Amino acid sequence: MTTPSHAPTFPSGHPFDDTWFAPELVVPYEGQERMRLHFGKGISNLTLRAGAGETALVRGHFDGLFPSVSVAGDEVSIRYRRLGIADWLGGVLRGEEASANLVLHPGVIWELVFRGGASRLEVDLRDGRLAGLEISGGASDVRLTLPAPDAVVPLRIRGGASELAIRRPANAPVGVQVRGGICCFQLDSRHIGAIGGPISLESDGWSAAAARYDLQLTGGASGLCVAS
Repeated sequence: MTTPSHAPTFPSGHPFDDTWFAPELVVPYEGQERMRLHFGKGISNLTLRAGAGETALVRGHFDGLFPSVSVAGDEVSIRYRRLGIADWLGGVLRGEEASANLVLHPGVIWELVFRGGASRLEVDLRDGRLAGLEISGGASDVRLTLPAPDAVVPLRIRGGASELAIRRPANAPVGVQVRGGICCFQLDSRHIGAIGGPISLESDGWSAAAARYDLQLTGGASGLCVAS
């Protein structure tokens, strides 16, 4: 078997069909400039951050269940087999609650993709770079701390959101579009109650800014806060 480029390594695991299973993860950094981190079947109890001094492309630790991890081209894929968002929201499988803690290389421009939903997710990229973020399948109890944008950075959340908090630098403009109704929405100092139809708000300077965040949320939202 040929070991793929940028192969993950584990203290106590070994490769099988280009996929690895182990509690500790190290994906080596080999000069990559832009990467996608893809979660394929829903995720819960994940802490994800850019480490200011991190030298690996991705370094992580998993408690409980171990996912499969594969690297192909410019994508790192993490997948918990046979699990969907319904399993994650239950929180317990076989008497164990799965969780993960991942640290990303700060010099890489990251695109984050979560398929199948995200629950109890905390992302802190203050020391990193972000090209875009997508959550499909719903978001529940999600906290995002974002870096200063280099360009127009799309944030896409599909399937509804509950208790979503987004924090970005004070000088980073953001535009927010919500389709499907909203209950309790805060954009900086503006507070809005329940609205049944679509809503669109922008922070100061958004339309003229070359570097900004563009948040689009479909499926409705409850408890949405976007602040600096």
